[in-house]
Formats: sequence, structure tokens, C-alpha cells
Amino acid sequence: MQRNVTLDIMKGIGMVAVILGHTYTIPTHPYRNIFFSFHMPLFFILAGYFYKYDRDVKGELKKDFKRLVVPYILTASLFLVYDFIKACYYHDANCLVFGIISVLYGSGSLHSSIYLSDVPIVGPIWFLLALFWCKVVYNYLIVNNHYANYLVLGIAIAATLLDRYVINLPFSLLPGLSAMVFYVIGVIVKKYSVSWPLITLCIFCWIVSIMYSHIWMAQCHYGFYPIDVLGACGGTAFVYWISTIIRKTCFSHPLSWVGFHSLLILCIHSLDMNFNFCSKCNIPEIWYCQALFKVSFCVIFTIIATRLAFVRRMFGLSC
Repeated sequence: MQRNVTLDIMKGIGMVAVILGHTYTIPTHPYRNIFFSFHMPLFFILAGYFYKYDRDVKGELKKDFKRLVVPYILTASLFLVYDFIKACYYHDANCLVFGIISVLYGSGSLHSSIYLSDVPIVGPIWFLLALFWCKVVYNYLIVNNHYANYLVLGIAIAATLLDRYVINLPFSLLPGLSAMVFYVIGVIVKKYSVSWPLITLCIFCWIVSIMYSHIWMAQCHYGFYPIDVLGACGGTAFVYWISTIIRKTCFSHPLSWVGFHSLLILCIHSLDMNFNFCSKCNIPEIWYCQALFKVSFCVIFTIIATRLAFVRRMFGLSC
């Protein structure tokens, strides 16, 4: 089946936004808000857009485990190798202990919850675990309950409140359940046409969210939930419109390439963040210098990694 280049470009823009959002020298507000307001929701919306109903829940679980959890395990293993080397070099076992806790717990960020809010974090690959739970739970609900789409909204809100105010559960379970609100939006968009007044409203909410609120999906943080959710949809719609324009330009191929390799790039970006190559390479603490370095690093090592057959199989890059 031929790939939808526009959607690959959308994922490419989303992946670049993830990297830029994690460039710590970028001014915090509202510039970083622009990236955080849509980049993670975009990926969950697109994942929902590609959802295919399958009554074989166990088969889907195995497929998603192989597609999402196995790359997590591989990337996390590289973290531990690095932490082991650091622990030996600096004679500090805490480096390795913290590393083991972070990869076993799978928390993407510090949380605001009462319990387990400050568990050592694993970084951007939290998304792989969260998407796994999101897909598995949604597929189970839709197969076993006729009102699953309504139930999903309740679960997403409950997970968001539980994570934010009570406890940060392991394996990014609650962020994954919280993200189901965006996943089901993707499912609905695939089934039904969306009116321009609704898109306009969402884009207006997106602007409001950027200026006056904040999303941090890894910690289930929403400044004002309804505005932020609608705003994320508006940001995604805007990226879709931009992508249809880019498709006709010379930027189409590089951005669609980034989108096609987005999961692999996410893992390589996580390695970059964990190893802090910007600091080790003495990159100036100017946001566009560091952003350019991070993007270049991810592209170069993705090209290298895709030359390995097992990497291509693991990330579904055979086509």
C-alpha cells in the first residue's frame, strides 16, 4: 500500500518539534509552548488515525509489544551500558542505580503527584511505553464495549487526574491512558469529516493554549484541559495544512523521511539527551546552535542505524 506522504511530513514536523522542544537553551515561554502544545498529541492523533479494528486482542498486543516495547528495551539497554561505564569511570555506583531505576520504571518526566513524583526519569522514550498502553487498552475496549469511545474519555480524564494529583505509576501507564483522548480523536477524524468552524475553533484554542496555558503529556499536565485538548487538535490541523503545502516543495522528501523514521529518530534523540552530546562536544549554549546539532546528530545516526538489518526489522522500516 502506498504511503501517505502528507502524513509522513506531519510526523516529520512533529519529530523536529520534539527535538526543538528538548533544546533547553530555547526561551521557555511562549516559544517552547509552541512545540509542546502539539508535538506529542499529533503522534497520538495520527496513531489513532491509523487504527484498524482487530478482534484478535492478544495478536495486536504481541504486535505492539514488538513494535514499541522492544525498541524501548534496546534503547534503555544502551542507557545502562553508558551508566555502567560512568559508574566505573567515576567510581560512583549511584549512576548505575539511578539508570536501572529509570529504565525499569519508565517515567518520562518528574511529576506533580503526591507519590513517586521524583523517580529518576528515562526521557523521551516514555512515549513508546505510553503508546503501547494507549493502543492495547483502546483495542481491548473497542472490541468488548459498544460505548468504548465514550468510556475512553472518562478513563483519559481519570488517568490525568490520578497521575497529576495522586501517584506516578510505572511504565508510563497513566500518561498512556491519558493520551487515549487524542488517540480516539484520530479514530473519529478518520471516520468522519471535520467542519471548518470546528477546525477554526480548535486553532483559536491552540493560540490561547500557547499564550496562556501549557501541555506536558509525559507528566499528564494540562494548564486548562478543555482548551489544551482542543488546542492540540488545532495545532495538528495547522500542521496538516502546512504539510499539504510542503508536499509540493523541495522540503517534502527530507521531512517525509524524518516522519517515516520517526520512532527510530526518537530513540536516537533519547540517546543524545541521555549522553548530553551537546555539552561533550562544546556546542555553544545558543538555542539554534544546539537545535541544529541535535537535529543533525539524529539524522546522521539514523542513516547509520538503518544500514543494520535488525534495526530495520525492529522499527518496521523494510518498506
